[in-house]
Order: sequence, then structure tokens, then C-alpha cells
Amino acid sequence: MFICSFPQFCFSFIFISNLYSYTLFLTNSISLFLGPLVLPVLQLRFSCFSLYV
Repeated sequence: MFICSFPQFCFSFIFISNLYSYTLFLTNSISLFLGPLVLPVLQLRFSCFSLYV
């Protein structure tokens, strides 16, 4: 039972770790691409919010 389920466990562990690293890379690339676009908008909204307060 254990010998039979061990390769499946290894495969699922490798799959999960690959998925985790892939999502990490994806979020990093998205933040790299969207960072220069989103940051000025956020700063603008924060400055407008501070002006209203």
C-alpha cells in the first residue's frame, strides 16, 4: 500500500511545488508589468483621498 502510494505522493508534491513556483513567477511578472501602471494611479488616488480628508 505504502510502496504503491509513494510515487503518487512524490508526483503530487512535485506538481504542487511546480504550481507554487509557477504562480509565484506569474504574480512577479504581473506585478512587474502592472507596477508602473498601477503605482501612479494608486498615488493619485491616495493624494486625492488625503486632499479630501
